Amino acid sequence: MTRRRPLNNFLSPGLAPILVCGMLMMRQQLVYGHKHTSATGFSSPCLWCQESPKQKDDDDEMHSSPKALEALKDYLQQYGYLDADRGGTSPLLQEMGDAIGLLQQSMGLPETKNLDAITNAAVKEPRCGFPDYVHGRRISQPPRKLASVNVINAASLRPKGGGPRMTTALPNQGNYMTNRGSVVATEFAYFSGNPRWNSRLELTWALSTSRVTQRLPRDDIRSAFRHAFQLWAGTVPTFRFTEVQDYGAADVKISFVAGEHGDAQKFDGVLGIIAHAFSPEDGRVHFDDAEFWSVDVGSDKAPQALDLTSVAIHEVGHVIGLAHSPVRNSVMFPSIAPHHTKRDLSEDDVQGVRQLYELDLIPAPSPHLVRNRSNVVSLNWILLILHLFLNLLILFSEHMLQYLGKDEGKVSCVSSALERTANSASSVVIFH
Repeated sequence: MTRRRPLNNFLSPGLAPILVCGMLMMRQQLVYGHKHTSATGFSSPCLWCQESPKQKDDDDEMHSSPKALEALKDYLQQYGYLDADRGGTSPLLQEMGDAIGLLQQSMGLPETKNLDAITNAAVKEPRCGFPDYVHGRRISQPPRKLASVNVINAASLRPKGGGPRMTTALPNQGNYMTNRGSVVATEFAYFSGNPRWNSRLELTWALSTSRVTQRLPRDDIRSAFRHAFQLWAGTVPTFRFTEVQDYGAADVKISFVAGEHGDAQKFDGVLGIIAHAFSPEDGRVHFDDAEFWSVDVGSDKAPQALDLTSVAIHEVGHVIGLAHSPVRNSVMFPSIAPHHTKRDLSEDDVQGVRQLYELDLIPAPSPHLVRNRSNVVSLNWILLILHLFLNLLILFSEHMLQYLGKDEGKVSCVSSALERTANSASSVVIFH
């Protein structure tokens, strides 16, 4: 029969302190990694929320609070990164890491799959109530992917009484569809089906007489929206926006409301979701009356002051058919911080609305000039050969004229004429 020896017989006097230190380090690692209780649904160390020592102080509360971790899980489920139809089953660690990675892609953040400080800050930001994934299908795309046309499939997300509603906040929206005909790579977005105002482009708009913010004079509010409509009207020559007094008969109806106001998603108080609008040809535009709206955020002392003009331009973009763009300097980028302004359209905004309303107005290339892509390539080769021939002719002419003993002035004149002809030929470019 084998006699068991005490554990301390295996340890040398020098090894015992090392083992004790190692056990303490392992315990400390579990504390930083959080062994979660059933309150959050996790039962193993949360590797995806480990923090570096540098960010531990900033994120300690976020990482150590079961309530905060439960909120993170709800956030990921609400916006489609995690399956919300799991019943009582908790997400696995791998699923949580993948979900955080997808979230980081959608917001243009470094894809670490960890709840680092940057991602933690992004989760806390006010954002759009529109999900990024629906039934496993991506609605948003990472900002670093360039495309020309972006289409949102929102058929399953229609609110009561109208088309898909877009809201001003994070993040990007839509499934990208490349338009190879564009010269400039853009990321503007359309609603599913590319809805637009087909019946007429001379639209009327009105501000509600009863549901309007009391933080600003009515004339200042009207001036902000007048600027927004004029800005978009400049992108399409046939656009006309006229203010009318009859709110019920107006094509575009603007109101300030708070909380639950009769459509699919209520407003949530200061910041958060600040406004939303419906796609063509619905025309409803809602602003959260709880916000600190301002027409001069530069001098406004309220820390939550939002520029009404900037948000109005964004929402009118939705009204005429544009969805969110991931281009940060674009008016249609889905978020805007307090005390920031964005009152000028970017190239992305302009290309988007012109593509939506003027694509069918641009005359097609003449069939006698270019019938297909192969003809374009052939014509480019012809121009290149012609350019080379003219350059050789210049050299030959100079040598011949000098050989014949002609006047140097005439030589220079002939050379300049041939050179201009060669440059004209080389400046002809056909895009394909």
